[in-house]
Amino acid sequence: MNDPLTFGPWAQDAVELPLPIQPLTDQRGKPVPRSSEPAAPIVHLPKSFLDCLSLDTLEHHPAVDPAVRARLAQGERFRLLRLPFSVRAAGEGVVEELRLILEVDAPPVVHSIFPVREEITAQSTRELSFGPALTLGPVQLGAGRVGRTVVLELATAVTLGYWAENGADWVLRRPGPEFAGLEGTWEFAAILRWPKEVRPVRIALSASAIVSSHRLRWFTARVQHDYGPVRLRSCKSVA
Repeated sequence: MNDPLTFGPWAQDAVELPLPIQPLTDQRGKPVPRSSEPAAPIVHLPKSFLDCLSLDTLEHHPAVDPAVRARLAQGERFRLLRLPFSVRAAGEGVVEELRLILEVDAPPVVHSIFPVREEITAQSTRELSFGPALTLGPVQLGAGRVGRTVVLELATAVTLGYWAENGADWVLRRPGPEFAGLEGTWEFAAILRWPKEVRPVRIALSASAIVSSHRLRWFTARVQHDYGPVRLRSCKSVA
């Protein structure tokens, strides 16, 4: 097994996105006074590029599923995209929940994501490996590991991931009331599949949150950052 692949820092290329508090209205549609609302939390995303790994060298890897090897032999291409981001609360507000949304213009389609479910109770890193069907999960000893492992950083949160062909959603929640609100850096991943050769792709990342103070609980607006066409900078080989 080769040495794990770690990604370089992205903070120097980050874009800062405040998540403004959604206006509340009564049943007549009139604004509700908000004299002590929490301040907008801040999300940082990569500004202009997303790191990428090529999985094309796995066509003849004996641990890869025959169905996936056949796709590769027919010219289909797989890429892993790293999706780093950070969250910072503002003022006295506590970020109770955050939703990160990935949208992809076809082609390609989303093949798999990480995490699907993960509970982190302290800042840590995860060393991930590729399964035979090119799924991502925590490293396990024994058979079924494919190519290099990938190291991602994860702050404290309970995370649930969902995906369809054109995108993915990750919902982060603080593990419990005894924990501080969501704050720190996370790195998620998505494997994309092209029907033939890899072409530049248009991608959007957006975020929204639920924020609370000592008396109030608010939803934020959804804020989006667009990438495109992404030319897959730093696309290294995984094997």
